[in-house]
Amino acid sequence: AKAAAAEAKRKEREAKRKSAQQAKAAAAEAKRKEREMKEAQELEVKLRLLALEEHNIKKKAEVEKERLRILEVKEAKKMADREEKKKKKLAKIAADQEEKKNKMLAKKESDLELKRQRAEEKMAMAQEAQAEKEAKVEMKKLQKARQHAAALEAQRQAQFMFKNLAGES
Repeated sequence: AKAAAAEAKRKEREAKRKSAQQAKAAAAEAKRKEREMKEAQELEVKLRLLALEEHNIKKKAEVEKERLRILEVKEAKKMADREEKKKKKLAKIAADQEEKKNKMLAKKESDLELKRQRAEEKMAMAQEAQAEKEAKVEMKKLQKARQHAAALEAQRQAQFMFKNLAGES
């Protein structure tokens, strides 16, 4: 009976020890599961934060991309405006030069026209002077011819009178 009691005690102690071990193992398992749950929750929170951060980064990148696109458009517009201004300036310079050239040509033409008119006037005056000279020469010739004709007439009349006088005597 003593041995049976000792055996029973030993079995009870063994059962207690086993149940304590099982309780310990169960507690450790529960702790492990709880820790894993916590880690999983922390990881989930970290994942959500990372996803949120990634979303924010993408948004920022889109905003930056749009800002850069707007800047590029503005810069392109500025460049186009500058080019347009440059073209207008060059066109104005060309137009001014063309106008200057046209004015110079017009002035040269008017100068040439004045010279032509003066030359014509000189020619007319020279022709007039020449005509006057020729008229004087013609007048002299005419006068000489008249004088010659008058001398011939006088000579003829003198001969006539001489003949008449000779004939009367």
